[in-house]
Amino acid sequence: MKRTILIAAMLLAASSFSFGQANDEQAIRQTLTDLMNALSRNDVDTTGRIYADDYVIGLADGSSTTKAQRLNAIKSGDLKYQSLVFEGLKVRQYGNTAVANYHVTGKTITRAGEQPVNSQAMVVLVKNGGRWQVVSSQLTDIAASPSSAVDEKALNQFMDDYFVALKKNSADAIEPFFAGEYLRVGPDGSTLTKEQAVGAMRSGDLKYESVVAEGRTWRTFGNDTAIVTSQATVKASLKGQDISGTYRATTVLRRVGDRWVIVSTQLSPLAAK
Repeated sequence: MKRTILIAAMLLAASSFSFGQANDEQAIRQTLTDLMNALSRNDVDTTGRIYADDYVIGLADGSSTTKAQRLNAIKSGDLKYQSLVFEGLKVRQYGNTAVANYHVTGKTITRAGEQPVNSQAMVVLVKNGGRWQVVSSQLTDIAASPSSAVDEKALNQFMDDYFVALKKNSADAIEPFFAGEYLRVGPDGSTLTKEQAVGAMRSGDLKYESVVAEGRTWRTFGNDTAIVTSQATVKASLKGQDISGTYRATTVLRRVGDRWVIVSTQLSPLAAK
């Protein structure tokens, strides 16, 4: 009987410990979320409560800053943050101490100008008076890979090659330009998947005579997503029906490895002037 009671007590203690750790990790994650939100708002009061009095941050250039120096820089406007976001958070807890690692992105504005934030961060937190505070941080910038940087010239060349492939009216020539989940929305609201678009060209139902895109405007997101809008003048037919016209075209591309593919295209007819 005593042995059964002892085992039950041990299981209860282990359960309570696990539950406590789970609650702590949730509190740590919330503390870091609150910190990112406060910094994005340049909220000195909230940031000051989350930083311990002896907080020190090691910056990517090798310099370090104390809590007072950091808060004063934010308060004076010498340092401003915008849209800080963290991802890939991993937390390891050692009693009342925790180490968090994550990837942080966003933007800073200093007297030297606007700078992107793209860093790996290590943050040490200590439980103080029932709440978690940040006592130390270290940042390491992630170097941009020249080969993966978005090159607008390369994107324009991709679109030019795509239009050349369209005019060949060859399914084999056009298929590599489309992502597997490709979807085309036509000017009448009809849709074509990759399989349908390639199949229509292979059967001869879809034929292009010419495609010209003017006034291309690019927007890029990270190094793997791009959106181009343009005014497209198309001479083509689908199942013998003339689908020529001038359209507002929006095309979404994504990078797969070292090449771009088209995810989506949408055409809307432009009213005649």
